[in-house]
Amino acid sequence: MALRVRPSRPAWVLALIGGTLFGVSRTTGSGWLVVLLAGVVATLVVGLVLPFVALRGLAVAIEAPTDGTVDVPLRLRLTVTGRARELRASLSGLGAPEVGLDAPATGVVEAVPARRGVVSSVRVVLTAAGPLGLWIARRRHVVQLARPLEVGPHPRTAELSLPPLAGTADEVDDGCRGDGNAAELVRGARPYVVGDPLRLVHWPATARAGGLMVRELEAPGRAPLTIAVDLRGPEDEAEAAAGRAAGLALAALRAGVAVTLATAEADGPVLGPVTDAVSVGRRLARAVPGPPPSPSPGRGATVVRIEAS
Repeated sequence: MALRVRPSRPAWVLALIGGTLFGVSRTTGSGWLVVLLAGVVATLVVGLVLPFVALRGLAVAIEAPTDGTVDVPLRLRLTVTGRARELRASLSGLGAPEVGLDAPATGVVEAVPARRGVVSSVRVVLTAAGPLGLWIARRRHVVQLARPLEVGPHPRTAELSLPPLAGTADEVDDGCRGDGNAAELVRGARPYVVGDPLRLVHWPATARAGGLMVRELEAPGRAPLTIAVDLRGPEDEAEAAAGRAAGLALAALRAGVAVTLATAEADGPVLGPVTDAVSVGRRLARAVPGPPPSPSPGRGATVVRIEAS
């Protein structure tokens, strides 16, 4: 916790007056000028001591959510214990405005993160000028969060265009498609029911069962999606790439597509599924510049690579 003190403009003016009084008193030997000089010096000393003492007895705590998004406001609870008046508090790195308070105090500060990442500590700077306002004292507190705040990128609009999931070897492929675009998938075989199309007759199953069997179909799903995110490049372009990856992943999840993210993290490459907006934000908050793992797509999967460059 570093403590710094600097004079304000009134302090410089008062110091200049004191210097003038000292010079004149040395020349004239006037006693009343010495009395005035002593009063100026005493005022400067008292103005210095008051903010210094006020900041020495303060402690700071912060409660933060575990998840956030770039450019989206989040609420932090700031607590300052001790006794001091007319303080200013600023939180570095989270886009929070400077607030005024009288300690002890507890209140909510709204912050708007400008960068994604994992925030494990917050630097809080308390400023006091004392009742005279002659000296400005600042004390920096580094507050460790109980749980890290993971700030994900702001999702960018992305268009999702994926092929239908490939079918099996038993696909119906006689020119009559279920939806006009993609083959229907065979889930199994069942006994024939009056009204079933003859094209659905499953002749191998009929031969085995000794009765007429038909294919039981289900509509094709969407091909799973793997997004490989490479953030090696200029910082602004890396942030934009993370935003594009978030937008594409969320669009796929809304469409019912299974999504896997391939990213590089501080501990090494990570390849794993994401299931909702929270998990997407957390994975991309932890992503760092580096080569993502090479995905091994399964049958019918789509791989999209997003790079900072």
